[in-house]
Amino acid sequence: FAMDPYYYFQEGWNIFDGFIVSLSLMELGLQDVEGLSVLRSFRLLRVFKLAKSWPTLNMLIKIIGNSVGALGNLTLVLAIIVFIFAVVGMQLFGKSYKECVCK
Repeated sequence: FAMDPYYYFQEGWNIFDGFIVSLSLMELGLQDVEGLSVLRSFRLLRVFKLAKSWPTLNMLIKIIGNSVGALGNLTLVLAIIVFIFAVVGMQLFGKSYKECVCK
């Protein structure tokens, strides 16, 4: 990276590693802010950098990436079905709850 940043950012894994390091630096700068434990969990994504040197893991990541499209469609259909049942349930049973108990 120090010699020529252009060639460093040509490889996807280097961009990924730079993103993880940037998130870690952001977390370091914002230590006093609560609720940033999500940023710590992004450091676990560095494990995927092993796929570069481990062909079996690389193949597994590619297979999972290819199946995300089909799972996305399935998730959309499931969300629509849950929404329909929620609307029907509120129409059928919503009158049973006359007043809101919001405390």
